[in-house]
Formats: sequence, structure tokens, C-alpha cells
Amino acid sequence: MIALSIAAVAIILAIYLLLKFKHSYWNRKGVPQIKPFFLFGNFKDAVFGDTIPNAIVKEAYWKFKMDGVKHGGIYFMYTPIWIPIDPELIKSILFQDARYFTGHGYFYQHKNDTLTNHLFNAEGEKWKHLRAKLTPAFSNGKLKLMFDILDAVGDRLERKVKGLYGKSEPLNVKEVAACFGTDIIATCAFGLDCNSLEDPNVPFRKYGKQIFEPRILQEILEQLFNWDLLNFFGHSWLNKEVNEFFLGLVKDMINLRDKRQTIRHDFLHLLLQLRDKENFSFEDIAANVLVIYAAGYETTSTTMSYVMYELARHPKIQDKLRQEILKICPGDKKVTYDDLQQMKYCEMVVNETLRLHNTATETPRKCTKTYQIPGTDVKIEEGIFVLIPNWGLHTDPDYYPNPLEFDPENFSESSKASRHPNALFLPFGEGTRQCIGMRFAMMELKLAMVKCLRKFKYELNPATPKDVTYEANNVTMIPKGEILLDILEI
Repeated sequence: MIALSIAAVAIILAIYLLLKFKHSYWNRKGVPQIKPFFLFGNFKDAVFGDTIPNAIVKEAYWKFKMDGVKHGGIYFMYTPIWIPIDPELIKSILFQDARYFTGHGYFYQHKNDTLTNHLFNAEGEKWKHLRAKLTPAFSNGKLKLMFDILDAVGDRLERKVKGLYGKSEPLNVKEVAACFGTDIIATCAFGLDCNSLEDPNVPFRKYGKQIFEPRILQEILEQLFNWDLLNFFGHSWLNKEVNEFFLGLVKDMINLRDKRQTIRHDFLHLLLQLRDKENFSFEDIAANVLVIYAAGYETTSTTMSYVMYELARHPKIQDKLRQEILKICPGDKKVTYDDLQQMKYCEMVVNETLRLHNTATETPRKCTKTYQIPGTDVKIEEGIFVLIPNWGLHTDPDYYPNPLEFDPENFSESSKASRHPNALFLPFGEGTRQCIGMRFAMMELKLAMVKCLRKFKYELNPATPKDVTYEANNVTMIPKGEILLDILEI
């Protein structure tokens, strides 16, 4: 009995020492690290919902900067994460040394999990070939052809706001923006007219919302166990019901188009052209249609919420933006793609919103080839996760004066010309893996501004807090609670 007790203590002690050793990884590499908690690493507060994971990375940025170092390390449980904070080092990672960081790596992917095998998760040669195939779908020419499809959804948004005004109801920005984003992606990526602006409970929105539910416990599972083992036991990125819904939907829409020989200038049509001309399977189409939804829906609809919130808080900025809109698109003039390209102040407003409330608070990379940090003896090993701290960079007073104030003039031509040469602006990432849908997102956001602002103005409803806070346990920066705006006629 005593021998068994001694053996048990020895095993527990050995496990404890092994885990302590794993949490010394960065110290042993000569990289500054923030002291981790047993088991949880540096993400204990996020695991228990006391903060958002993004805030932990931002805090790490400031800790390393205040310590006067150019980079440092933290841990997600026992997985080491490297955080570069020096702008020159970050530029090296994103540009001249990008060949060492060719993957995102911080996401679940398995060959048998169809809907994870898309552009965002792909690495190496597979990513290069897939990127080359999909890039033309997001060209200015293709987006211009697609614009009428977006504009039809924009008209519904305008009618929605008009209806709320007629009933003296406030605009629930988060809900309406989410429905607008859902309808845009449904029609442009899936060829589906779901009209959640009229009926928020349509199946497409119901299943779509499940994609973005907090999944930190799932991420822990994926860190602890081999993905082949997880897949063997039925683990997938999405639950079975959501998987089956989207796979079935894509199959039905493809069959319908093949049967009717439909030509519609949207993303699904462009993917079907790839199927007919190149080796692009149904699984390829389904995965990449879904990633267009996953990447474009929540980020864009959340950004729209923040734009409207900040405009309601800053009436002079709202009036200036409306003046630009009415100058280019007065009255009921049909909006065109070229009209949106002329709206420079609108773009400044969107960019400032993305700086202050960036939904992508980090730019993820995976070290795919051992990398020696320039000017040092430190090597970042293959397989290490890298998080570039966008949120910290975007709110650093060394690069943006009054960084916590909403000021679109930060993106005027004169401000950009005089900005510190090391200032980085990374709402869509940068370098070879910059977000492929950047132009599409900007087009969608500008269109929403036109539809919302040219006939109405907005003020904060008394129920809306003057300072936004963020939902805990979310990967993206979702505003906490409702954002209600009172609608007034101009």
C-alpha cells in the first residue's frame, strides 16, 4: 500500500514537473515570456469567461512594449504562441520573410472534415494553387458584375429602416446588420434569396449563427488531442446538423443551376466555372463557399454595427458622411459600383472603425520553416503559432494620436503621409495572405452606409451605453448587449 502511494506521488510529481518544463519553453529559447498559470497558460480568464481572448493578446503587447523588448511569448494551455510587437520585425514576417510563415495554423482542419478544407486553412502549395484560382473572383471587374445583386439587398435594408421609422421603433443595429450581412452572403455565395431582414428566423440564419458560437472549449480539445484521433471519434469543426445543412444546401443549389443552366454573376457561379475548367470538386466548392460566409458575414456585419454606433455618437462626422453620400447619390438615385468608389470619406469612416473596433484583433501565422529572428540568435521553430497583435498596434499612441478617439481624419491623405513610417494598419491582414475578400467587404459596408444614411439620421437610444464593451468568450470583437439607435428624418 505504501509502495503504491509512493508510486502515485512520484507519477503526480513527474507530471507536474513535465508541465512546468513545458511552460518554460520561451524562457529556454531566450524569449521573454509572461508567467503562465498551471494548466491554462495565459488564457485562464478567457477560459472562464472573465475576459475575451483578444484582450489577453493586447495586454501582452503592452507588457512587452513597456519592458522594451521587440517580441515575446505566451501560452494557450501548453501551446507556445510567439507575439512579435516591433513593426520592422512584423513587416519582415508579413513580407520579405513570408516564406517562413505560409500558414495560419491556429485553426482546426482535417482532410475528412470537408468544410474545413478551404482557402483560409490551406497551407503550402495547396494554398498557393487555391489562392490563384479564387483571386479572380474578387477582382474589381467581377465585383462590379455582382453589384446589382448586392444593391437589391441594400434596397431591403433601406425599406427596413423606413419601416422602423414609420413605427417609431429604434434600430437594433446588431440584429439588422447581422440580417443584412446574412442576406448579402446568402445571395452572393450560395445564390439563395433568404431575406432574413424580413424573417430573422429563416433556416439559413439559424444554422449560420451556430458557426460563430463561442468554441474555446472545442479549441482546448483540439490542442490536447491529435486531430486524426478526434476525427475518428466524429469530431468536426461544425456540429453534424450544421454540416449536413450547408453541404445539402450547396448540393441543391448546384443541381438547380446545372438543371436550369442558370448564369448568375455571383461567387457560386465563379466556383462552378472552376469546376468545369479545372479540377475543382464539389467538396472544394462547398468548403470555399462556406468560408466566404464565415469570413465575410460576422466581420462585416459587426463592423457595420460599430460604424453606425460611432456615427450616432459623433453627429458632425455623421453629417459630413451624409453630405458626401447625397452629393454622389442624391434622393432615390440608383447607386452604382462606381459611385461607391468615389466615396473617399466613407472609406475613411470605415477604416477608422476598423482601427478602433477591429474584428480581426490579431493576424495569425504559423511558422512553417525554422526562422532566425533578424539580428539575434533566437530561432522560432517550425510549427510555432504566431499572433501579430493588431489591436495593440492600432491603439498605440506612438502611431495614432488620441488612439482611443474616433476620428476618420486618421485616414485622410495628409494624415497617412505624415504618419510614423512604422505604423501598421492590419484590419485585413497583410502580405501574401491578406484577406482575399477585402474589396467585397468595403463594397458591402459602403453600400450599407448609403442605404442607411441618405434619408435618415441617428442618435443613441437612452438604452444604449455610451461606451461599448465586448462579449466575453468570442473570437471576434462582438459588442456586448444591444445597440439601439433612434431614427430621425433628415
